[in-house]
Amino acid sequence: MVFFVAVQRVGLLLDMSHLLFSSFSGTFGMVLELCSEMFLLASIPI
Repeated sequence: MVFFVAVQRVGLLLDMSHLLFSSFSGTFGMVLELCSEMFLLASIPI
């Protein structure tokens, strides 16, 4: 029973870290996309 609870907690921890990582990478991707778009817009007139 204790082993089952431990496995459940580890699974929950992994789920939380996965959620955090996916949201962070998504935000990072958006920022990167925005920066590249701004760079392209700035380099067009030159």
